[in-house]
Amino acid sequence: MNGNSQSHSSDDQFFTHDRHQPVHYPVYPEIDAKPDQGEFSKGSGTNHVWQAEVVLPEKHEPAYAYPVLIWLHGDGQNEADGIAAIHRASDQNMIGIALRGDTTVRGGYAWNADPLALASFIEALILSLSVQHRIHTDRIFIGGYESGANLALQLLLASPATYCGAAVLCPRMKSLSLPAEMTRLSRGRKVLVASQLSGSPTHLIDLVEFDRQLEHLGLDVRSCYYQPTARKLTQRMLRDVDHWMISTLSSAVGV
Repeated sequence: MNGNSQSHSSDDQFFTHDRHQPVHYPVYPEIDAKPDQGEFSKGSGTNHVWQAEVVLPEKHEPAYAYPVLIWLHGDGQNEADGIAAIHRASDQNMIGIALRGDTTVRGGYAWNADPLALASFIEALILSLSVQHRIHTDRIFIGGYESGANLALQLLLASPATYCGAAVLCPRMKSLSLPAEMTRLSRGRKVLVASQLSGSPTHLIDLVEFDRQLEHLGLDVRSCYYQPTARKLTQRMLRDVDHWMISTLSSAVGV
């Protein structure tokens, strides 16, 4: 690790979301299938229709090039959980894109996607958004929770030119296969690894080893470890994603 590991107290606000309550954001001008959120879908060549919700900042400034956070939910969740995660990270500092998994499971959706097909959809969606908004290609982040975190990291490694960093929250480390080496474009890409500690000494050892493997691949890793709470995905963890994004962009311009 790079010395940036940190631990937070267990009194974090819990991550909660009532799916029956609307999320109030401005209408996206071209993609307005819902009254207060944008919706975008596209066939992937495998007869799957990808679904994504586009969330604009609460006080959107059209001339400002907001960073973009693409969010991949965990198993049994859907894009509404992604919207809630983006909202709790920040309701002002970013444009958010919450994707829906491609496989139906109990309680929601999961990911069984061909990363290349999903990457193509994301690129098309970003291109569509850039028609109406100032989106800089060097300000695009991808993140996710549990299985979505695994996929977010895979997409960063597969398409390093598309993303400036990945936020990997509570990854499923045992089911994640990392490459033996990286391409030149991948080196130096930023990765935030954030996870609650389970209380088992082996879990901390696994996290440290996971960070070491990422650094061995040439990634710039920041690690945030949290004390256990009733909810694995907390307000504090999501706020740290926002802070990490701001720090990443600030360091890129030498601020």
